[in-house]
Amino acid sequence: MKVDQCLFGYEDGHRLLASSIPLGDEISLLTELSDVAPGAVFGDSDGYWTGLPVASLGRYALMRTWPAPEMARPGCVWTHALLIDPIFLETVDDLSVLQFAVVRPTSAEGMSGYREKVHLKRTESSSRLNVTDDKLVAPLLAALYETMSSPIEILRPGELDAALFAVWSQQWPKLRRNFRFQTAASRTIKSANPVRFDVTALLVPARNSSNEADINRPAWLTDAVNDIRKGNSGVLRVFLWHYGRDVRRQRGSFRPLTEIHRLNSHADSTTVEYLSHLIYEAFPDARDAYCLKQDLVDGLLVPAIQTKLLLTILSGDKQAASLMPLPSSVGMERLINAWPSESNDFLTLIEITECDDDPLVWNLHQTLMRAACTHDFWNLSKAHPVVQSLMVKYSPDLLFTAKVLPNDDRLADLICHIPLHAEGLERFVSTLLVKHNDRLIENIFQRFPELTASCVIAGLSCGVILGSSPWMISLCHHPHLLLNDSILGRVPRTRILFDIAVHLGWFTQEVMEVGISPWLQALLKSENDVQGQDMEVLACFLLVLACHSGNEEGLNIVELFYNAIHKKIMDADLCNRAAELLYPHLPEIGWFRNWDVGLRFRLLIANAFVKHRWAYERFISLGKGNNGRILLAEAISEVPGGDVYLDEDEY
Repeated sequence: MKVDQCLFGYEDGHRLLASSIPLGDEISLLTELSDVAPGAVFGDSDGYWTGLPVASLGRYALMRTWPAPEMARPGCVWTHALLIDPIFLETVDDLSVLQFAVVRPTSAEGMSGYREKVHLKRTESSSRLNVTDDKLVAPLLAALYETMSSPIEILRPGELDAALFAVWSQQWPKLRRNFRFQTAASRTIKSANPVRFDVTALLVPARNSSNEADINRPAWLTDAVNDIRKGNSGVLRVFLWHYGRDVRRQRGSFRPLTEIHRLNSHADSTTVEYLSHLIYEAFPDARDAYCLKQDLVDGLLVPAIQTKLLLTILSGDKQAASLMPLPSSVGMERLINAWPSESNDFLTLIEITECDDDPLVWNLHQTLMRAACTHDFWNLSKAHPVVQSLMVKYSPDLLFTAKVLPNDDRLADLICHIPLHAEGLERFVSTLLVKHNDRLIENIFQRFPELTASCVIAGLSCGVILGSSPWMISLCHHPHLLLNDSILGRVPRTRILFDIAVHLGWFTQEVMEVGISPWLQALLKSENDVQGQDMEVLACFLLVLACHSGNEEGLNIVELFYNAIHKKIMDADLCNRAAELLYPHLPEIGWFRNWDVGLRFRLLIANAFVKHRWAYERFISLGKGNNGRILLAEAISEVPGGDVYLDEDEY
């Protein structure tokens, strides 16, 4: 690669002697820097280095200054400057090759060679330091990236050169292009320079022992020194070159980047907190070190803490969270692999992302939810009730198909979050009929009333539950659900119908308001397995309800049970339980006649016919034989308006 160059020296004063390009406005600065540095001591060294960016030229100026004792005027120097295109600094691993490109002139003649571009070779030498000659590397690194102090103590002129080129080679391109240094040895700190150098050299008579400094050397500095020793094969510099490309502060980013590189292979329980603090302090803008931040949240860097890092970011204040990106698709894939090994942090992350209004955070939440949909979710999420509730909303089937359900109390809470029309809901409710937790049962009835009522009736039909089951009792506590044709009409056996009437409390307000219709439907469709006294009780209940309700359904019940119950009464054979249920509803006919229960029963029926205007023919047909019809006629004759049932033509 060819680069421009120029030469400075003495010719009636220190001046530019030759150049391959016009220097423009920068000629005065470069001329001043190319002259002998104030207080410079050459000693056994043949010269020193100066390096700095020259913005107006778009070049980096690397200058080598030699003493020129052959000149007539004392203190003269030669300075050869390489004007390097910044792209060269990005493509050369070892910048020590630049040391071989500078040439000291031998006389004032022969300047023509400096008016042409010079060819630079990329692989001419290596600046890798041996363990024995790196005493200045650690102080130089510390001065550059920790104390930010310029003077480096040296024992002799030229001692700093090798270490400086090694440290310069370690830097990433943008840091390289902005590196300002001068290795001229001086016994005093220079207070006035035309350029603020990052590195200068200070001659001292002796240097303190490095043993104590080595022992107390911070880890980041040790890593940086070791990387210098490895030269181009160092892994730290690969890391620095990759992640240093988009940092805002150049020198200020070296140390935090080096510390993060160390965390990549030395993570422990304190890593997340330390890393978060480091990121917020060193890179306090969302775009600052964006590549690094993205790889951290994606788990490509310090992968062991990806979940905990995201948890720290998203659980903090929004301003701090805004400094970090969310995982990319690659990061999402790595993140879901944290389930179930990091289940606690994973579930906490689901919880804190649920209410965020940021679409990207919501996408993260949905991804986490999908990943957690595994058979072991319920066992792993016992300490996370909020996430369990979210999962029921998101994927109710995960609950419906669980091999081991949460305990009954927790399940009672989760019921409230199941979507109303979830697929497989009826099958799931049916599986719960074996449970006897009152709170669970009540919550299911509250959440899915009609469905649960149907499942209970179906459970009664197949014998999964009995008439005395808590489910049956709870259903009876919801008479508005039970007392309709679609539910009560599905009762398979009259024994269940009898139990329902018992649990309902017989003639409650709700029962009387609904009337006889659902009971008749159930009676017609059910298998009769009630006999004896229980059938007497059921018949009396239905007769009283029929007389109260009217309608065709009520008349059908009267026709079905009148004669059987009337005969029991007339034979004084009605069981006590049936009598206790029936007698309070019989009409009062005076103290002297109330003993005639048969007459009172017939009056109950006659009153119902008149009240509900049931057909004459069906009234007459109730009685069995002449005596039966005569008894009915006598009863209806006592009922106001009953005379129409005595005159067929008039009716």
